[in-house]
Amino acid sequence: MEIPYERHGGTYSYRTRADEQTLNDEIIAQNLELTSLSQQNLELRSDNAHLVQRWLDKMNLTADEMNVEFEKENAEVKRKEGEGDFQKGGKEKEKR
Repeated sequence: MEIPYERHGGTYSYRTRADEQTLNDEIIAQNLELTSLSQQNLELRSDNAHLVQRWLDKMNLTADEMNVEFEKENAEVKRKEGEGDFQKGGKEKEKR
């Protein structure tokens, strides 16, 4: 059985109409999947940014701790070097 199609002066068969409906259903399904994947992509980007920020914060903290330790060691070395410097108030080292 054919369905009249006046706009183009032709006819549609039931099969053509079913194919059109199937195509429309596929387009809707693909749009839903695209929307879902876009949302998932946004969530993953957000999670990634959060993880990167946490990692940067940890590395900054580690670097700060290392700098503090370095400054302590550097101050200790300077203090020990200053003990032998008579002009800086330290004891004069014996020359051998």
